[in-house]
Amino acid sequence: MRERILVVCNHPGGASVVKAVLDYFFKHHPELEFDLCLTLHSKKVFRSLNKKINQTIFNEDVSFADTKNILWKDYKCVLLGTSIGGNIEKIFIQQARNNNITTFSILDHWCNYEDRFELEVGTLDALPDMLFVPDNLASLDLQEIGVDRSYIYISGNPAFDKIKKIKEEFSDMYKKHIFDSLSIDYKSSICTFVSEPVSVDHFSKKLNYSEFTILENICNVLEQVDIKNRLLLIIKLHPREDKDKFDEIISKYKALNIKISPSSVDRYHLVQSSKFVLGIDSIMLLESTLLEVPTYSVQIGYQDESFIGIRLGMVNVIFDKLELLKLFENKNKFENKETLFDYGIASKTISQKILQEVL
Repeated sequence: MRERILVVCNHPGGASVVKAVLDYFFKHHPELEFDLCLTLHSKKVFRSLNKKINQTIFNEDVSFADTKNILWKDYKCVLLGTSIGGNIEKIFIQQARNNNITTFSILDHWCNYEDRFELEVGTLDALPDMLFVPDNLASLDLQEIGVDRSYIYISGNPAFDKIKKIKEEFSDMYKKHIFDSLSIDYKSSICTFVSEPVSVDHFSKKLNYSEFTILENICNVLEQVDIKNRLLLIIKLHPREDKDKFDEIISKYKALNIKISPSSVDRYHLVQSSKFVLGIDSIMLLESTLLEVPTYSVQIGYQDESFIGIRLGMVNVIFDKLELLKLFENKNKFENKETLFDYGIASKTISQKILQEVL
């Protein structure tokens, strides 16, 4: 009987790092078999799988009873993403523990650690047997909240493994395709706003900003730029956001001709086609920096240096409207921040460690 691994993912961020590891397994260890337990959020990430794999769709919030049909004895281990919302990954970790099955989770972001590993607040009761993290900073963050160092394995971030190849392969042909998809003139200059559901994911924190307030500030400032020099604003939605989410703001600023990037548009090519990229604290801002595109975390109305791009010194920060106006008017110097990741080997590192531990 071939060895089998159960894969569990909820949100797209966690799914993306798991998908990178699966791709490595498929290429280098075709003797392994995988069963996927996904939510509708993560199913989109795995739609490009080029081989037939059993997939079961769950809600992101499940009960122990929802896992009763899982044949735990069939699996050597469970590989999971981590999510801020929903409990599916946490429930599967606890159920695997009850069945003496080893669990491995891959951390895709440097934030909201407790939310990812607690069913009962204050307990860290849903930690996997081994947690792969992107760097030493994430390891120190986790230890600071009470995670024992023995649970942590520094592996790098698998989602960054493909960045080097993407950067090398980009060409004017890809850029033309992006502009055609957006129905804009190839001679236009665009900037991209990377949205994320801050208002949902951080609702309990009662923040005084959101993706709506940040986009509103961006539009307000862009409107002040002379129309002859005005960039086109493209919104890259998060996979969990609806396409009509910003309709009210877009309608309010009709003169800006704001475009929503279709989900079919490759996000990396969109970034590379942009003069610069704006966002809040999305991992995509790190990817943009790795692609050597000037990238800015817009923090008008608040100042939060906890974003990993800022902590690592990789992403520029804009704190007020005047700074943003200077950027739009091309009056400040674009700065490509130093990239600190030895990317390209994380998927291999994680795959080999899993094989070493359980197979």
